[in-house]
Amino acid sequence: MGCAEKLNGIVRISEIAKADRKLFSRIAYESYSITDWICADYPEHFEWFFGKTLPDVLLGKREIVSYYIDDNIAGTVFLKKRRRMQNLHAICLGDFPWQGCCNQYFGSCV
Repeated sequence: MGCAEKLNGIVRISEIAKADRKLFSRIAYESYSITDWICADYPEHFEWFFGKTLPDVLLGKREIVSYYIDDNIAGTVFLKKRRRMQNLHAICLGDFPWQGCCNQYFGSCV
Protein backbone atom coordinates (compact mmCIF):
# COMPACT_ATOMS: atom_id res chain seq x y z
CA MET A 1 0.00 0.00 0.00
CA GLY A 2 1.69 3.16 -1.16
CA CYS A 3 0.93 6.82 -0.49
CA ALA A 4 -0.63 7.18 -3.93
CA GLU A 5 -3.18 4.45 -3.21
CA LYS A 6 -6.53 5.45 -1.77
CA LEU A 7 -7.25 4.20 1.72
CA ASN A 8 -10.51 2.35 2.36
CA GLY A 9 -11.60 0.32 5.34
CA ILE A 10 -9.60 -0.57 8.41
CA VAL A 11 -5.93 0.43 8.57
CA ARG A 12 -3.65 -0.68 11.42
CA ILE A 13 -0.77 1.75 11.66
CA SER A 14 1.67 -0.84 13.04
CA GLU A 15 1.36 -2.78 9.78
CA ILE A 16 2.36 0.33 7.81
CA ALA A 17 5.19 1.58 10.04
CA LYS A 18 8.10 -0.31 8.47
CA ALA A 19 6.67 -0.67 4.98
CA ASP A 20 5.79 2.93 4.14
CA ARG A 21 7.03 5.75 6.38
CA LYS A 22 5.20 8.48 4.46
CA LEU A 23 1.90 6.67 4.77
CA PHE A 24 2.62 5.98 8.45
CA SER A 25 3.19 9.71 8.99
CA ARG A 26 0.01 10.61 7.11
CA ILE A 27 -2.15 8.21 9.15
CA ALA A 28 -0.53 9.32 12.42
CA TYR A 29 -1.15 12.99 11.54
CA GLU A 30 -4.77 12.38 10.53
CA SER A 31 -5.43 10.24 13.61
CA TYR A 32 -4.10 13.00 15.83
CA SER A 33 -5.87 15.76 13.90
CA ILE A 34 -9.34 14.31 14.41
CA THR A 35 -8.69 14.02 18.16
CA ASP A 36 -7.00 17.40 18.71
CA TRP A 37 -10.24 18.88 20.06
CA ILE A 38 -9.71 16.74 23.18
CA CYS A 39 -6.94 19.16 24.21
CA ALA A 40 -9.57 21.56 25.53
CA ASP A 41 -10.42 19.05 28.28
CA TYR A 42 -7.21 17.04 28.26
CA PRO A 43 -4.31 19.48 27.72
CA GLU A 44 -1.72 16.68 27.78
CA HIS A 45 -3.26 14.95 24.73
CA PHE A 46 -0.55 16.26 22.37
CA GLU A 47 2.26 15.03 24.61
CA TRP A 48 0.46 11.72 25.24
CA PHE A 49 -0.07 11.07 21.53
CA PHE A 50 3.39 12.03 20.25
CA GLY A 51 5.41 11.18 23.37
CA LYS A 52 3.70 7.95 24.41
CA THR A 53 1.31 6.53 21.81
CA LEU A 54 3.42 6.76 18.64
CA PRO A 55 6.64 5.52 20.29
CA ASP A 56 4.67 2.64 21.85
CA VAL A 57 3.23 1.73 18.44
CA LEU A 58 6.79 1.37 17.15
CA LEU A 59 7.67 -0.76 20.19
CA GLY A 60 4.63 -3.01 19.67
CA LYS A 61 2.92 -1.87 22.90
CA ARG A 62 0.06 0.11 21.33
CA GLU A 63 -1.95 0.23 18.14
CA ILE A 64 -3.75 2.94 16.22
CA VAL A 65 -6.56 1.61 14.06
CA SER A 66 -8.18 4.04 11.66
CA TYR A 67 -11.15 3.64 9.36
CA TYR A 68 -11.12 5.28 5.94
CA ILE A 69 -13.89 5.90 3.43
CA ASP A 70 -12.77 7.05 -0.02
CA ASP A 71 -9.35 8.10 1.30
CA ASN A 72 -10.89 10.19 4.12
CA ILE A 73 -10.41 9.27 7.75
CA ALA A 74 -13.79 8.49 9.29
CA GLY A 75 -12.70 7.28 12.70
CA THR A 76 -9.78 6.23 14.80
CA VAL A 77 -9.20 4.20 17.91
CA PHE A 78 -6.11 4.09 20.15
CA LEU A 79 -5.46 0.72 21.73
CA LYS A 80 -3.06 -0.43 24.41
CA LYS A 81 -1.86 -3.99 23.89
CA ARG A 82 -2.25 -6.27 26.87
CA ARG A 83 -3.59 -9.79 27.04
CA ARG A 84 -6.41 -8.40 24.97
CA MET A 85 -6.55 -5.04 23.28
CA GLN A 86 -8.13 -2.31 25.38
CA ASN A 87 -9.94 0.63 23.85
CA LEU A 88 -8.58 3.95 25.07
CA HIS A 89 -10.21 6.47 22.69
CA ALA A 90 -12.69 6.04 19.85
CA ILE A 91 -13.69 8.87 17.55
CA CYS A 92 -16.01 8.89 14.51
CA LEU A 93 -16.44 12.04 12.46
CA GLY A 94 -19.24 14.04 10.93
CA ASP A 95 -21.62 12.21 8.64
CA PHE A 96 -19.76 8.91 8.74
CA PRO A 97 -21.55 7.30 11.73
CA TRP A 98 -24.90 7.20 9.95
CA GLN A 99 -23.34 5.04 7.26
CA GLY A 100 -22.93 2.22 9.77
CA CYS A 101 -19.17 2.10 9.28
CA CYS A 102 -18.39 2.99 12.87
CA ASN A 103 -20.30 0.06 14.34
CA GLN A 104 -18.48 -2.33 12.02
CA TYR A 105 -15.19 -0.55 12.66
CA PHE A 106 -15.34 -0.50 16.44
CA GLY A 107 -16.49 -4.11 16.61
CA SER A 108 -13.41 -5.23 14.73
CA CYS A 109 -10.92 -3.29 16.88
CA VAL A 110 -11.14 -5.20 20.14
